[in-house]
Amino acid sequence: MPQLPLQRRLLAATLLVAGLAPLRVLAAGPKTPQPVAKIPLAEMGFYPTPPRLLFPGGAMFTVNFVDSSHLLVTFNARGLLNRDLNDPPDDQDRKVAALLISYPSGEVLARTEWLTHDHARYLWALPNGRFLLRIRGKVSVIAPLANLPTGDAFREQPYLQSDRRIGLMLLSPGGEMMVVETVANTSTTPQFAESTAADVGISFYRVTPPTVGPGVAGDIARPRYAGSGRFQSMVDIPLTAEGFLDASQEPPSKSSPGGYLFDFYTHSGKKQELAGFDTSCRPTAVFLSRSEFIGFGCRGSADKPELGAFNLKGDPLWVESVPNGVRTAYLATAPEVGRFGLSRLIFTAGTTNPQPDEIGVSNVESQQITVIQTWSGQELLKLSTTPVHGNGQNYDLSADGQSLVLLRDDTLELYQLPPLSDKDKAAVAEAVAAYPQRETALVTLRRSGPKTAEELAKEAVKPAETPLDTSTFRIPARTDADPLSTLQIVGDQGAAPPPPPGDAPEVQGDQPHRKPPTLLLPGETPEDKK
Repeated sequence: MPQLPLQRRLLAATLLVAGLAPLRVLAAGPKTPQPVAKIPLAEMGFYPTPPRLLFPGGAMFTVNFVDSSHLLVTFNARGLLNRDLNDPPDDQDRKVAALLISYPSGEVLARTEWLTHDHARYLWALPNGRFLLRIRGKVSVIAPLANLPTGDAFREQPYLQSDRRIGLMLLSPGGEMMVVETVANTSTTPQFAESTAADVGISFYRVTPPTVGPGVAGDIARPRYAGSGRFQSMVDIPLTAEGFLDASQEPPSKSSPGGYLFDFYTHSGKKQELAGFDTSCRPTAVFLSRSEFIGFGCRGSADKPELGAFNLKGDPLWVESVPNGVRTAYLATAPEVGRFGLSRLIFTAGTTNPQPDEIGVSNVESQQITVIQTWSGQELLKLSTTPVHGNGQNYDLSADGQSLVLLRDDTLELYQLPPLSDKDKAAVAEAVAAYPQRETALVTLRRSGPKTAEELAKEAVKPAETPLDTSTFRIPARTDADPLSTLQIVGDQGAAPPPPPGDAPEVQGDQPHRKPPTLLLPGETPEDKK
């Protein structure tokens, strides 16, 4: 597909929305979808979490598919905690129960308990029934179904280790790129709370997903370092193993009403111009597969949100208005079948565009979960549930896109989704054909667009009034002097220095990063042996 000039790309997208694909409100879907199976959890030790504890976004429980007939469920477990005199003073110790459950029978095949030390997210799903488990700065891989025959279903395989506090972990669809963002450990670095310097370390890793099935033993390949750097705050980067998205603003003109233009930058430095998004606020984007993504925008004001789907061929697929906002959206993707689940909060009447710290029991009515076919925007299933979980990890979409599981109160509900049509299968094949070429270059990000002299002057005079815009990035030009040996992330007025050795989490296992074996005792030098 030939690329359109910048001024015309947005116009083309606008015409598509206005003519061939009119803007529409998300359809109502089935009125009363019924679960095909229910599994009560009360007898397994589960107890409901008070609603007021679910809004800050803490991970109170998780529900994930292991394969088409097994679930991994985790939740807070009651019981006494062993006292550790060496615990840091800011630890929030708790026990988390993990259960491998067969469905629809509800039989518990294996169970364990983990001692976690905070209320942040601790579990991420990888392909083929593997999961990342975070305990403080230690990240391990578990494969409960594959290891079930060994009698140690929840065996932890070391994966990453950081002396810093892990503040955010992101996985691309398919689990091929992992982003780990760390900050100074407050228990060992009290002055971090008073520091205003950039101290967020960002590390990128390429991950080779396991090719064996969920019930087949086999360890996942170790992550491969793909770049690192510093930034001033946590950032959610729309990124895959091949590249990342940038959104730049286009001013109004005679041929275009203005809006934002998406571009895709490969990690090796190539730029690909994509479709425009007719939105009046800066869009945020999330990849659904290696070649498809959705953008969250608004029409006129922030309390009139819209949702659009796009691909790396430069095509806008569809745009829809979304009542009640998508600020708290949580996605579950099934890239291989072109489907995704969207969880969002439905606000009470009169609530308009609340800020994250304003969201609570008083202004949230319910949690809505919708399953959507990526290429067409067709709504396949819509559910509303209470109590509301702000984190969104109370549901999951199976990898084959045929099932959805939801934790409602103290019961797991299983829902069946329609099979893929011939058109769906053709669209999935087209999306796979559009996958970018595999990349090996290190990740390098740069702020979008140069600043004017006037903007730089304002920042120099009033830096506190010009906060860093972390919503968009641009890759720098490649030169012979830039061998991509380190990641450079640009702040307000220049590149931040690369992180010192040890900032990036250390890859665990038999890797080149591992120190060579030695017969020396700790603190001993070779001269001491002479």
